[in-house]
Amino acid sequence: MIHIFIFVCCLAGFFCLAAAMTRHQQELLKRKLPDMWNRPLSWAGYLVLSLAFILSIVAFGGATAPVIWLGHSTIAALIIVGFLTYKANAKPVKSAPLRNKPSQ
Repeated sequence: MIHIFIFVCCLAGFFCLAAAMTRHQQELLKRKLPDMWNRPLSWAGYLVLSLAFILSIVAFGGATAPVIWLGHSTIAALIIVGFLTYKANAKPVKSAPLRNKPSQ
């Protein structure tokens, strides 16, 4: 259960960090946020990632915690990057018009 909570914290932290960047706001939030939101979102992302790291230290001790946190944060970052890549490259598919075959 603690692994799920650490992973969700890492996912939320990377989401906040991506949402703080103006070039990713359109893909994530479907709109551009005012510039005054960029810094609080980045701080929130760093805070949630730090919370996940502290939580893993408390749960698993000082020797194993960095490895577990890096594993969870790597998977969470790959999910966010994959989502951003998919949304940036996804274009609406237009169906080709049907052509009538000439009758013989």
